[in-house]
Amino acid sequence: MPDAALRPANLLIVDDDPLIIQAIARALNGLGRLRFATGGREALALASTEPPDLLLLDAQMPDLNGLEVLRQLRERPDTRDLQVIVITSQSDDATEQAALELGAADFLGKPVRPAVLLARVRTQLRLKQALDGLRQQATLDQLTRCANRHVLMEAIEREWARALRERQRFSLLLLDVDHFKRFNDRYGHLAGDQALVTVAEVLRQCAGRPGDLAARYGGEEFAVLLTGADREGAEAVAQCLRERLAARALPHEDGVNGRLTVSIGAASFGPDCHGWSDQPTGPVPGGHAWSANLLLNLADQALYEAKRRGRDQAVFVRIELDSGTP
Repeated sequence: MPDAALRPANLLIVDDDPLIIQAIARALNGLGRLRFATGGREALALASTEPPDLLLLDAQMPDLNGLEVLRQLRERPDTRDLQVIVITSQSDDATEQAALELGAADFLGKPVRPAVLLARVRTQLRLKQALDGLRQQATLDQLTRCANRHVLMEAIEREWARALRERQRFSLLLLDVDHFKRFNDRYGHLAGDQALVTVAEVLRQCAGRPGDLAARYGGEEFAVLLTGADREGAEAVAQCLRERLAARALPHEDGVNGRLTVSIGAASFGPDCHGWSDQPTGPVPGGHAWSANLLLNLADQALYEAKRRGRDQAVFVRIELDSGTP
């Protein structure tokens, strides 16, 4: 019977036996989108590219066994929190203990009983749905409903690691509402709060692709993380932001041209940047926080330059490890 309280889920089924995959798929039919992998390396690639809501993982596979897949998933920032049910023909205590110690949410022995499997999967999806709700409350800025600064920093670290691993580009926009203190002084803090809400709405409209992240960086500062975007893509989003905010025509008598505007600094990073080949591609002690700081510092330099040039404009810089001049 369908569970009306459950949202459609993204499930990844991993087993080297196509017949078992088919049996599991039949049992889970109707829960959402089902994806399949017949090997451990393929599973890692699929999970990293598009993390599933729940991964059902065979413990014994010839190329890379399920426990090793689980270990590698836990090491990667973009997959370390995945919910995983390990399914195995070896239902001994040692295997179950190893799976649970690596962070498996549940453990099932083969042959799988469809009704039991469905019940276990529904339980895990309900838990994930509840946890997602709690995480959303903890990760959103309560005024603007954008992501908060903590989420932004984690996302930058995650995308930096992904960019190095998969040779992908990404960009960061850092923007500041021009002369916002003067706006608050003239129109009051309630009007100031509503102005920030309007800026956040425009951010979400212009950065609405899957993987893009709009965040409140602090005060009247916002950030937009654009996955897979080079400088040209970042310029298009910056232009969209300025045009749509201009169309809102929020009055600001002490601002630029009598309306509310933003200044934007942007940094882009990708395989064509100097120093790319010198960057570590695997886990390093302390994660990639230093790279997040580098990206933010360069975007902040570009933002300062946009303000120096008169505000209501965007300035771009490509990350070069031996240069950072806009």
